Amino acid sequence: MRNDSIKRKKISWGALLFTLLLIPGIYVGIQLAQIFRPTYEYETAVLYTMADSIEAEGLVLFDETTVEGEGELGYLVEDGERVSTGTAIAEVYTDPSQSGVRATLKTLENQIALLQKSQNVTASQLDTLLSQRSTALYDLLDGIDRMGLATVTKHKDNYLLAQNKMQITTGSATDFNALINELQLQKNELSAQLADSELITAPTNGYFINGQNTEILGRTRAEVLQLSPKQLSEVLAKGAEEDVDGLAGKIVTSYQWYFCGLCSLKDAERFAGRKEVSICFPGRAETTLPATIQSVEKDEENQIAKFTLKCEYIGADVLRLGQETAQVIFESYTGVRISTSAVHMVKEEIPASSESAVSSSAASQPGSAESGAAQGTVINGEHFVSGVYVKYGHVARFRKIQKLYENAEYILVPVNGKVGSDNEVRMYDEVIVKGSDLHDGKLL
Repeated sequence: MRNDSIKRKKISWGALLFTLLLIPGIYVGIQLAQIFRPTYEYETAVLYTMADSIEAEGLVLFDETTVEGEGELGYLVEDGERVSTGTAIAEVYTDPSQSGVRATLKTLENQIALLQKSQNVTASQLDTLLSQRSTALYDLLDGIDRMGLATVTKHKDNYLLAQNKMQITTGSATDFNALINELQLQKNELSAQLADSELITAPTNGYFINGQNTEILGRTRAEVLQLSPKQLSEVLAKGAEEDVDGLAGKIVTSYQWYFCGLCSLKDAERFAGRKEVSICFPGRAETTLPATIQSVEKDEENQIAKFTLKCEYIGADVLRLGQETAQVIFESYTGVRISTSAVHMVKEEIPASSESAVSSSAASQPGSAESGAAQGTVINGEHFVSGVYVKYGHVARFRKIQKLYENAEYILVPVNGKVGSDNEVRMYDEVIVKGSDLHDGKLL
């Protein structure tokens, strides 16, 4: 009997010890599981710009003159450069090796120009030159890191220019005349090898685009402007661009250009009452440009509409356009971005004296997203507000939001967020976009 009692005590103490050791183990296991398999997802609230826009296919229309020319061409002017009548814009090579000669010649000309500019220094500018050299060096390293050839060349020249000017200023070099003369002799020898090249000149004044980047439409601007919505739809479906073989390029004679686009009747209604919009061409000409609305023509039978926009900005990227998909922007909004999946409607207790005021305010402006977000929503006599849960340390806090603009994925709220106001989310808050059983004060 005594032995049985001793055995039972040993078993009891063993079970108790096992239990005491098991509890910390379970706790550690839960913590490790939360670390390696987090139950919450976060997204940092950042400054962002969203656009209220539509996408529309259409034609970019210029007043333009084609430039005849074929064979192996070497271009003497850059895309988008303004030229005058008679300006040499390209040369026709009689020997394939002349292409390399022209490239070497351009390099020599750039080196000569850089050395000549390096000699234009003034006294007492060493500090400025040191600063310029440092800036150019950092820009050069950044360009190399980004692998942008055009910017690398530019920053390299800026660095060499500052370095050369320092040599003149500090007395390390008197001038670069000897080197300039040597490069000039090389330039003259190479120029002689291109003496028999046929030159192609500009037939008129305007902005030049070379044949490799030229888009030629099969109809003139005047012809496209006269098309009905259905006719424009047929042209776009067939493809409006033509072959550019036999052309050295084109010259756009005016800085004004037009975009004729096709959209649905529903989207056409958004042009009503407006005089201006903005336009860009994603992937082709990213800069957003102002444009004026010239006309909107509806085709009720086919449920489509043709709209015409006018723009007065010219750049090389724009001049390369033809049949394109444009983004037409009606409004743009900048604010703090949060995910729509993070938004919750939370019941809020408010004083009875202000409840009726809230209800009447929300009812008076049913179409105002901003007013509804700020004042909340009354459902079955109970007051709810929109907001998100934000991580502060290891605690979730509910923060009200005031919607500035939203789409299917994101909501923008004003940047002046302040706890205790109608909009409490601030930039760089860690917003909880996924999590279960969230409530204000919950330990994460």
